[in-house]
Amino acid sequence: MIPFQHLLTDALTGSLDVADNRVNPTQCEALTMVACQVMGNHTAITVAGSYGQFELNVFKPVMIKNLLQSITILADGARSFTEHCVVGIKANEEKIKKIMNESLML
Repeated sequence: MIPFQHLLTDALTGSLDVADNRVNPTQCEALTMVACQVMGNHTAITVAGSYGQFELNVFKPVMIKNLLQSITILADGARSFTEHCVVGIKANEEKIKKIMNESLML
């Protein structure tokens, strides 16, 4: 099954796997990688914050660095996703109709 087959967009066809005739949704994968990094940064911030002995947290530099990195990559990721995927996306109505007619659940 071709992923995102019910959408028409050039952004999802960053590369085509000829053997399987599948599109490679590069922008979706990039945004998922951003999410993974942000979750890792959150974990590092949480652990570093738990080591604040005597109200003197010597881990503030790593906390600040990870927070700023998360803000930056989230903003860049959202901007890139919008520019290269969301703008210009439209429904492949013919394909949606075909899927709906062939569905056993409906």
